[in-house]
Amino acid sequence: NGNLTNQPFTDSSQVTNWKYAFANCGITSLSVDTQSATNLFGAFAGNSWTTSPFFNAPNCTNFSGIFGNCKQMTAMNPSIPNSTYSNGTNFSGAWKECEKLASFPLIDTSSGTNFSSTWEGCSNLTSFPLLNTSSGISFTNTFRDCSSLTSLPLIDTSSGTNFTSAW
Repeated sequence: NGNLTNQPFTDSSQVTNWKYAFANCGITSLSVDTQSATNLFGAFAGNSWTTSPFFNAPNCTNFSGIFGNCKQMTAMNPSIPNSTYSNGTNFSGAWKECEKLASFPLIDTSSGTNFSSTWEGCSNLTSFPLLNTSSGISFTNTFRDCSSLTSLPLIDTSSGTNFTSAW
């Protein structure tokens, strides 16, 4: 039915690796405890939600592809704490192909080093906050095919070394 609120497990508070845990399930809602997560690689990718599920992962470093290919998602859940992303180093493809996402919230990406393909294919993205990307090294394809952006986002790319097809 697309609703995964009654998981087959009762306590996920100690799970650290959520790689592809709920990828391509067709789910529209989810409730899991990700407090101990360090790896959310593709965890929620390819699903049908219009707003991202709530999660809090203050220890997570790998957000690569977390919401990749969520083509119906129009917004990020506003209840997700800003600190959720603060330890993230890898944001590669995190929101890639989120075609209906029109705006992006202010999140803490100050530890991020890999922003390759992070927002690639977000063709409805029209506004973008000033994110701290000062530690970013790779910006390959970061905003590629973001055809609705009318100006370049104001991000700090001072540490960047790779900008292949960035915009």
